[in-house]
Amino acid sequence: AEDAVIGWTGTVTAVVIVLDSNDHPPIFDLDKFTLLVDENNPPGTDIGVRFADNVTDGDTGVNAAVSFAFVDPSDEFELDNATGRITTKVTLNFENRSTYDLRINVTDHGSPPLWSVADV
Repeated sequence: AEDAVIGWTGTVTAVVIVLDSNDHPPIFDLDKFTLLVDENNPPGTDIGVRFADNVTDGDTGVNAAVSFAFVDPSDEFELDNATGRITTKVTLNFENRSTYDLRINVTDHGSPPLWSVADV
């Protein structure tokens, strides 16, 4: 007598999820921004730009979340690390100093973090 082999088969659906890797650095819309502010305004004056509105990152999720920082510390200006908004720390006086050169670094929250720099 022959042994009969009874086979059982089944199917399963597998879902493959492709995760985003941190392969795009955040990029400022411009390499250099020129901002104008009137003299004699009180400390805390907003000088008119939120760099978060001027940065794109081709990644998603945490890899696209960004933080801002001055490359070199500033005694005259403060930078909000979440929004990139610059405000004055002091009352600016045109006769004492008429221009300021600031470098702003934007870094994403991916691993490893990627970054870029803009001049203001």
